[in-house]
Amino acid sequence: MGGLGSDVPPTLSADRVVLLLVDLQNDFLHPDGASGRLGRLAPDIRDVLAPLKDFVGVRRDQGIPVVYTRRFMRPGEATTSTAALAEQRHTYCLPGSWGADIVDDLPPEPGDLVVDKPGASAFLRTSLTKHLRNLGRSHVLVAGVTLEVCVESTVRDAQDLGFSPVLLRDLTWPNRGAQAEATHARLERHFCAVVEAVDVDRQLAGQATPATSQ
Repeated sequence: MGGLGSDVPPTLSADRVVLLLVDLQNDFLHPDGASGRLGRLAPDIRDVLAPLKDFVGVRRDQGIPVVYTRRFMRPGEATTSTAALAEQRHTYCLPGSWGADIVDDLPPEPGDLVVDKPGASAFLRTSLTKHLRNLGRSHVLVAGVTLEVCVESTVRDAQDLGFSPVLLRDLTWPNRGAQAEATHARLERHFCAVVEAVDVDRQLAGQATPATSQ
């Protein structure tokens, strides 16, 4: 474990890390997906896709494994505490639907792992833990949607399972505003490093990453 704070862990290297892309699905990101149809698609939610695509391309060139997650909502699979949650299970990311598919902007490539998950965390009732350990990977770069739900749940579980999660602040949505800032502060205090993509670029290119002012 380790790497808490706002600097890239010094132990992060191309042969020890995977890139984990959380829930880049049509229902969350595409204007015609469930969020868009229900009027819940934030104007800036797709802003992360272009820089994320560039970041993923560089990581692929460095031989870093890429893992995608897909959140599946299965009506009746779990109890829900509110009517809103029950409604969501009948609206979002139904198995086999276009809405559950990864967006065309950043599709998986041959050799990528796609992890289908029944809950918020990418580690809950999935093969991800075993896969990372089989690869001998100890560090997990995390990006995607949404910060305070599936991303945060994934980061917390990664740390509890003995991995070193690194949250890519600018490649995760939302990445600005009071709620995002509070989540970033909580995560870097207790669960992971919270850094900018450019800092990871520098580290993996063998350059020194400048310390972030506190």
